[in-house]
Amino acid sequence: MKRAARWGIGLAVLVAAGRVGADTWTNAAGDTLEAEAVECDGRTVLFRRPGGQEVRLPLFSLSGNEQRRVQERLNGPLLPADVRPAFDQAALQLERARLLLSEQQLDNQEYAARHDQVIRTFVKACAALSHAENSDEVRQWVERLEAR
Repeated sequence: MKRAARWGIGLAVLVAAGRVGADTWTNAAGDTLEAEAVECDGRTVLFRRPGGQEVRLPLFSLSGNEQRRVQERLNGPLLPADVRPAFDQAALQLERARLLLSEQQLDNQEYAARHDQVIRTFVKACAALSHAENSDEVRQWVERLEAR
């Protein structure tokens, strides 16, 4: 019990100091920022500094390596340019199906069938672009589609 209490106090001190999750990020000019990457929408990145202050910066302001690192850390592996159109189309179709379900224009069975068809079509599009249907990368892209 005493060990757990000490651990809790130590963690509270680290959180208060802002060190949990903080990392050093470098922009294209070589300047650095110590912060935790909290969110990335593909255009901007929300960072939380050690003191708790939040800073939103354009993704393109980071160096190329840092852009990839923040995207992968927060959003999983980046989509190759050849996959992006198929991914975006599938995401839009899934969003429409969710909307129709929420408006009760589709029942659960119709939604499930539409969802499965969209995923199958996306996976076939990936295969047509030379990305193996059963590869880890395609599975990760499907998980990202389903998590949106």
